[in-house]
Amino acid sequence: MKTLYFTLFYGVFIFITNAQNVILEAYTDEKKQHLIEWVVTECSYISHFEIERRIDNNRFEVIYTKEINSYDCNGNYTYTIKDFPKGYQYDYRIKAYLNTALPVFSGIATVFYQPENVEITHFAINVNTIVLSVISRQKNSLTLTIIDISGKLFYKNVFQIQAGKEELNVPVNIPSTGVYFVQVSDRESHLVYQKKYLLKNN
Repeated sequence: MKTLYFTLFYGVFIFITNAQNVILEAYTDEKKQHLIEWVVTECSYISHFEIERRIDNNRFEVIYTKEINSYDCNGNYTYTIKDFPKGYQYDYRIKAYLNTALPVFSGIATVFYQPENVEITHFAINVNTIVLSVISRQKNSLTLTIIDISGKLFYKNVFQIQAGKEELNVPVNIPSTGVYFVQVSDRESHLVYQKKYLLKNN
């Protein structure tokens, strides 16, 4: 059990408790998987752990529950995450269910995804709007071009992006319904996205 002391000092009770801490580390291994490692200090019983994750500063969600039910608090715990949604910043934390009234949280461990070049993780064309998600390890510029089936340039624009993940919403008015080639290139003119679309004039 958690040790509890109290001392009378100048008429004031001072409570001293053995802290039950969860120490967490997270990093990318050689297979580009996320490896989560943690230990618990000063505990006397472990029920189970919940691994929580948030991506790109969204809310935390439970992604895995690890049952323990053990009085052995000297173990090192690990969990490998092989598949995960594409993002830039992954924050992990452990919620430990010990012999406490409330669960004990670890600190937050962060894993960053840094592609070698600019990477488009989402691209969609809605009504007169192009929506794309971009991840870049450094500041860059993107050139978005739209060319019709005859090779005529219909649209071209340059966007400055920061390091990390960025969402772009680009308004585009389609002159006439037809087949168009949509391309995105970086400042070194490397093609990072290209696809043929049937676009409609709305």
